[in-house]
Amino acid sequence: MKLTKSLILAVSVLAACVFSACNSNDDPSDDGQYFLDIVTLESNGDTGAVLTFRQVDDSPLITLLTNQRFDSGTFKIGERIIVYYHPAGDKRYVSDNVYVASANTTFGGGESYKTASAAEIAAMDSDPIKVQSIWRSGEYLNVVFSGVTSNEVKNCDLYLNSATKDSASPVLNFIFDGVNGPMAQAYNFYASFNIGELWNSLDTENIRVVTTDDTYLGSNTVTIIKKETDIKPIE
Repeated sequence: MKLTKSLILAVSVLAACVFSACNSNDDPSDDGQYFLDIVTLESNGDTGAVLTFRQVDDSPLITLLTNQRFDSGTFKIGERIIVYYHPAGDKRYVSDNVYVASANTTFGGGESYKTASAAEIAAMDSDPIKVQSIWRSGEYLNVVFSGVTSNEVKNCDLYLNSATKDSASPVLNFIFDGVNGPMAQAYNFYASFNIGELWNSLDTENIRVVTTDDTYLGSNTVTIIKKETDIKPIE
């Protein structure tokens, strides 16, 4: 995957140079607060766009409205994207009208995880990464991390260990395979995957996410525990 759609050197770079995400003459002053979040592009048209996300777990759904239109050639309806934005009320994690300074795609884009055997996963190349944050946002698993690569990434995906599919603790392996070379350097990356089917299974008590970073929270495995309030009744 080419980096022009997938990575950001830093938050400040995202605000300045990634691409022309949307069209608007209503650029606010630089006095307001700007925030960076992974969101879902719910709709996009001549009158503007609608973005939604949950801060963490099953917190209330937040809706961001903008009169800007995203480039439909880059961004698809239903896709998980990163936005760097200014809310009219200067407050984060509340529904509001916003100005989007820039945006980018994420690895995964909100699509579901893939399934592979333990042997297949073990055979995959996976480079060392530095995890900055892993959290559940509704039906999505978000990962923010840094990794080293040159001008593209060979693989960045989430794989369910097939042997754990119906267990109380399904195991998801996060794989990142960059490209070595003289121009390789560390970048910040953003990824988002739909884990709703797995999370909402009545068999699931927790989900374990395995990475190549054994320093994040003191382990290479992050366990996301399902509370009683997370269990949804069968309709």
